[in-house]
Amino acid sequence: MGKFILNEINVPVKEAYGADIKSIVLEKAYSIVNDRNIRFISFEKKSIDARHPGNICYVISAVFEAEDALITRKNLKEYKSFEYGTLITGNIKIKSPVIIGAGPSGLFAAYLLSEYGFKPIIIERGKDIERRHNDVISFFNNGNLNTESNIQFGEGGAGAYSDGKLVTRINDPRCSFVLNILHEMGADESILYDAKPHIGSDILKTVVSSIRNKIIKNGGTFMFDTKATDISFDINNRICGITVNYETYIECDVVVLAIGHSARDTYEMLFKKGISMSSKPFSVGYRIEHLQADINECRYKKQAKYIPYNAEYQLFDKTSDKGVYTFCMCPGGFVINASSEEGCLATNGMSFKDRSGINANSAWVVSVDKSDYGSDHPLAGIEFQRIIEKKAFEIGNANYVAGVQSLKGFIEKKVKRSNSITPTIRPGFIYADLSGIYSEKLYSSLCSSITSFQKKLNCFDKGVLTACETRTSSPVNIEREEDFSAKGYTNLFPCGEGSGKAGGIMSAAVDGLKIAESIIKKFII
Repeated sequence: MGKFILNEINVPVKEAYGADIKSIVLEKAYSIVNDRNIRFISFEKKSIDARHPGNICYVISAVFEAEDALITRKNLKEYKSFEYGTLITGNIKIKSPVIIGAGPSGLFAAYLLSEYGFKPIIIERGKDIERRHNDVISFFNNGNLNTESNIQFGEGGAGAYSDGKLVTRINDPRCSFVLNILHEMGADESILYDAKPHIGSDILKTVVSSIRNKIIKNGGTFMFDTKATDISFDINNRICGITVNYETYIECDVVVLAIGHSARDTYEMLFKKGISMSSKPFSVGYRIEHLQADINECRYKKQAKYIPYNAEYQLFDKTSDKGVYTFCMCPGGFVINASSEEGCLATNGMSFKDRSGINANSAWVVSVDKSDYGSDHPLAGIEFQRIIEKKAFEIGNANYVAGVQSLKGFIEKKVKRSNSITPTIRPGFIYADLSGIYSEKLYSSLCSSITSFQKKLNCFDKGVLTACETRTSSPVNIEREEDFSAKGYTNLFPCGEGSGKAGGIMSAAVDGLKIAESIIKKFII
């Protein structure tokens, strides 16, 4: 027996409504193959094609089982899943590798290393996910920011509070490995095949703690409330130790830097130590909220009643010389206060597994680079972020209350509110004119996209903005060699979003796996 895959099986949403979609897919597969001696195994991918409002369809790829002779005779596409085989370890003896950061890249690097007997030590500046969650809720309720335990810092990284979106543009077979591990650790089966999979911020806490427990079972160690504040090198430019919390020295001979995109003090420390880095482009803007019912109506029209989950959108415009786009869309979600520094206010979006909130939100952003930063300095992008976030903080009377404004008011540079949309950010919001936060060039670029976006989503102009979206990706790129080590340092491995080489949970996790593979092939414990 063998497995084969069929792609682009179209099932109208009206036909699927209230029916067993697996049975429908199997019947369509019988017709395609012209043979009933096949068995449904699993969905491989499921998406929605809403380009034709009168005939919205699920587009499905599915895996089936059949006799090898049938697969050969029908010239069917053989299905192969990604699995780690035997990785041959290197011959350079090391102690337990140290991983700085317990976000997606750090956790998946640690997971794979622990599976191959390397017993990693994971150092995380923030708290474990359970205690971290208490700090996040406290901040949302009363505005008391813990700068080491918040939306950015703590076990699970920033991704733990961003809906758990697993959409990625990378085409890497390791993605299926990541999805399978997440499913094994508690995420819903649907992440294995949904074209735009998400875990849900409420479920992610369980998933993250399960990954931690698996790593510990394999011999790994976690050190929370432990910030790397210095690194030491020998005369051969090999890392020989790190200092944590400014006082405790830990000897080590392999270090993975999985610091995330918001560890600004760590970037500054690494720069002073001579680690090769440069500024990189990223994007800034606002969170924009709409009523989810309006988004559903715009995207699905009269067929919305046949689709059991809320609609999404993704928009792009190049009217100006800057790219303007929406991303990180959270159906039925909330705008969240993603601040991590005193006197600075940043936003993000999240939603729970059921995505049942009244509002939808998305980042509405414009691309920026060193021409906007006003400097070629490697850390200029960080300072650019800080300037924006300080303005956003001051708009809210310097107590982490966020500034909000209707999109129509933004265009007119007037303080205007929406009559239908209540902003969701906590601990609170204040109506203000947000148009002056960015330069006139960036403001004009954002405004130039509205006509285009309105044509594609005819409720776009009803949106309400929250200031500001600044942590879209790392503003810093840490240079790496072909074996993923830092340029000039053979046993220091920059990893994930913090290295500038990933953006989002999936690409960060995959980068963590690649780093782990490189370490396994080079060293032995």
